Amino acid sequence: MDAEAFATLAHRIAGRRSLIGRMMAATAALLLAPRAAAQSSPVAPCQQVGITGGGVVRLSTGEANLVLFASRLASGDAAPNNGVVRWQDPNHEGGLLLESIGPLVYRKVEGDQAAREVSGLCRINGEMEEPFVLLASDVGAESGVKDRCRLAVGDRVGDGAGTGWGYEAEGELVGGDLVLIQD
Repeated sequence: MDAEAFATLAHRIAGRRSLIGRMMAATAALLLAPRAAAQSSPVAPCQQVGITGGGVVRLSTGEANLVLFASRLASGDAAPNNGVVRWQDPNHEGGLLLESIGPLVYRKVEGDQAAREVSGLCRINGEMEEPFVLLASDVGAESGVKDRCRLAVGDRVGDGAGTGWGYEAEGELVGGDLVLIQD
């Protein structure tokens, strides 16, 4: 299937508002953007940088699942950052589901080429909203070291002042992968 046929299929599915359809539409847009930009204008297309991936994270209390996508314009323009963070820890007090809401902040971590920080606001178990900071490291499969992440939510972020609720977890990905996007 060529990129244009893929894009047509993706747009039909995206019309149904399914997560898979939206992901396919985004992939099609990425596939077609360089070709369309090269044909219509001598100006270089906007470049995105970021981190994506996820998988199973081994914690001291069991395993959690992570889904991560965060990006921004490579030029550093003040445009909003895009992304989604989803963290599920079934071992925390009967189960914890964290889903990012609103815009995210994505940035490189000074002094660590492999680490990126993603922060923003999240909804906990579909109810309360709390700030979060996710530190994710893509160390590269060839190094033999596993990717890692550390998550702080609520009172565990910053100075600890907040609603009285907090969560933090840290571990390595034992299934899945984190990948830097042109960064």
